Amino acid sequence: MKFLWTTLLVNNMEESIKFYEEIVGLKLVERFQAGPKME
Repeated sequence: MKFLWTTLLVNNMEESIKFYEEIVGLKLVERFQAGPKME
């Protein structure tokens, strides 16, 4: 089974990225701006 992507709603993007990279061990592959005040 392959897992391609998911959507997560978070309050603090930088803290969330830090958690998933440092604690969970995932790596950020791509980051893009979705719209005004969204990422």
